Amino acid sequence: KMDQTTLLRLHEIGIDAEELLERCMGNEKLACRLLLKFVDDRNYDSLTDALAANDTEKAIAAAHALKGMCGNLSMKRLQTLFETELTLLRGGDVAAARELFGEASAVYTEIRLALPSLLGPIG
Repeated sequence: KMDQTTLLRLHEIGIDAEELLERCMGNEKLACRLLLKFVDDRNYDSLTDALAANDTEKAIAAAHALKGMCGNLSMKRLQTLFETELTLLRGGDVAAARELFGEASAVYTEIRLALPSLLGPIG
């Protein structure tokens, strides 16, 4: 259930929960389910692997998927980071993309670890 405390905590980690609920037409259960699906998504792992392997094409695909997913889930801060990541990769600045990935990773990890405890099991 998205009570005021949960909404505030989601906001603190960079998720505009009110906007997400609007997107889900007020369906809290759907919003929670979508946020929890994010926890299991593998695009972050794909981006990590692609950057390590210098595979710019795969990194671009993964960053693009993450940017879109974060946008759909109203993860404003993370969406902006992956958008910048994507721009750097498309521009060929892999070194800067790798550097930014450290910051994106910290935000991603904070969100990924917080969601299950904030939202609990969805019935």
